[in-house]
Amino acid sequence: MGAGTGPTDPGLSQFHGLAKYYDAINDWKDYRRETERLETIARSFGRPGRTAWLDVACGTGRHLEFLRRRHTTVGVDGSREMLRIARRRLPGVPLVLADMHTFRLKRRFDVVSCLFSAIGHLRTKEDVRTTFANFARHLNPGGVAIVEP
Repeated sequence: MGAGTGPTDPGLSQFHGLAKYYDAINDWKDYRRETERLETIARSFGRPGRTAWLDVACGTGRHLEFLRRRHTTVGVDGSREMLRIARRRLPGVPLVLADMHTFRLKRRFDVVSCLFSAIGHLRTKEDVRTTFANFARHLNPGGVAIVEP
């Protein structure tokens, strides 16, 4: 996934250049099966059934490709190039170019996910605190945050 740490963050330059190769490099990943596991986790700790799902650092949208089949979905990423690919893959899914620790959407979600070690691109403890507070701000009461370190 794109790091999602911010559109102006120099650390994202690797994702800008990598975007066109990203899906081929990660072709080994079973996104369908991972999505099923994510849904199981979300059901175990949150609301059952169709939920509003926010995928932060969504990259090229491979998880969203499966999540949107059963959930209302939105994606956030800090790489314009990753989102360009995701938009082709996910017509009609709102995709937002934004920094994972400062984005502000005018809605809340039942699930916020941040996958494929994207959280590891944050540089300081304060960035981590701010990011988790931001995830919590975007969750409905009783919502679930799923972060894959």
